[in-house]
Amino acid sequence: MSWDSALQNAQSQNKTLLVVFGADWCPDCQALRLLMKTQRIQDLLQEKSILLSVDVGEFDKNLDLDSQLGNPTKQGIPALVIVDPKQPWRILVSTKGGEFSNARNMEEGQVYEFLKKYL
Repeated sequence: MSWDSALQNAQSQNKTLLVVFGADWCPDCQALRLLMKTQRIQDLLQEKSILLSVDVGEFDKNLDLDSQLGNPTKQGIPALVIVDPKQPWRILVSTKGGEFSNARNMEEGQVYEFLKKYL
């Protein structure tokens, strides 16, 4: 899904846009992806947000979107940005400090509580 179509979906459904920057080679990104597939998190995501997964490759892909959203990947990936769909470049929260860069050591409850708080 592209930025434009994700944003349009979020606007039409009155949901936040959750942008997750990551890469296939990244073990923490893989761990977060698995955590986000749990039923409780899936239910929350479906109710509150539209998810846009963004592949950064070897930090050589989609850098324009990363830059436009304030360089959340600077301290590592995965990085999450929650955007207000009514004001597309208004960031509600960003994990600029690498908060999820240790996702392989996180539990489902930690991810759920973060998302519940900010979505």
